[in-house]
Amino acid sequence: MIRFRRVMIALVAVGVAIGAFFGGRASVSQTVLRTRPSASSSITPTTTQSIKRTTIDVFAPWTEGDKLSPGIKVTGHLTDGSCWTSSIADSADNAAWRCMSPGVFDGRSVSEIHDPCFAPPDEGNVTEVACAESPWSGVELLKLTKPLSFSASGTPNTGTSLPWVMQLANGDSCGLITGAAGGTAGMTLNYGCRSGNASTPDMSTEPWTVEYLPNGSHVISEVDVVTAWH
Repeated sequence: MIRFRRVMIALVAVGVAIGAFFGGRASVSQTVLRTRPSASSSITPTTTQSIKRTTIDVFAPWTEGDKLSPGIKVTGHLTDGSCWTSSIADSADNAAWRCMSPGVFDGRSVSEIHDPCFAPPDEGNVTEVACAESPWSGVELLKLTKPLSFSASGTPNTGTSLPWVMQLANGDSCGLITGAAGGTAGMTLNYGCRSGNASTPDMSTEPWTVEYLPNGSHVISEVDVVTAWH
């Protein structure tokens, strides 16, 4: 369900935020952020679904025993990687990491950030992680120069973690921006969507709702969240 209201907008750094989330490359301190919903999702907000509850899904690219889950497509292989902290994009998963690998941007050598990258659960001496742009994108396997001593980051998850990716009732898909986010009317739009931006979900209701601002519009609408992924 969508409920509309018109506001005056003052977006701050939305170009940077959307570019970062959708894979646009902006070099900041020789670091490139790569997180976005995959184009393979092919979602355009054209129809509206009516739902009663938000579905919570968990993205699990590994099975026990250091094997990729059936149906997970490998889209690439990366080397010389390092993971130094828990994931910002998917903080609910203790085996999700924020990692880095060498890359090239505008003909220059840079470091590319991959977030989230998933380590096989309950494993030690992890030498390879699976980095995903969305639940539908497949994964890039990143070889690490220094193994992780254990798959879990050891960072406790406190409180209610924000979802990594959301599917909205208007058909759009949105992912948590881990760089600079935009704001409007005192509201932070910290989810980049394929056709706009969205706020943090209100998880006190069923279904969950977000405030959604389409690209090129001054009208914010309240939209139901169909599915949320961790």
